[in-house]
Amino acid sequence: MGKERMILKKQIKIWLAVACLFVFCFSMICASADIPAGVKDEYQYNKRDGSIVVVKKKLQDLGYFGKNAQLSDFVSEDLKKVVIQFQKQNGMKADGEIDREFLEMLFSEDAIGKDGKKIIKIIRRFGYRK
Repeated sequence: MGKERMILKKQIKIWLAVACLFVFCFSMICASADIPAGVKDEYQYNKRDGSIVVVKKKLQDLGYFGKNAQLSDFVSEDLKKVVIQFQKQNGMKADGEIDREFLEMLFSEDAIGKDGKKIIKIIRRFGYRK
């Protein structure tokens, strides 16, 4: 009986480890950012693009643009400076590229604002619960 009990304990530990791994992998898949519809996978500088306003608005919400800043549809070199600030603040490669990796971080709950705070903490302060 003692040997069977030890085998059963090992099997339980293995199943628990597998279950934890499954939960972790599933949570990583589900935790991907919800990039708003209409936002492209990447943008080129010095061109006009109406959907860039959504990206700028999110950067504004995180404090990278002033509250009263006019958000145009022009993908400017000034925007590149802001993107680099965001990338540095969020531990990303600071290359100024507005690509899928940047957008996923920008629209995730883990995005860190200019003041160093995560946007989700700010949102929850005003009563939002996921």
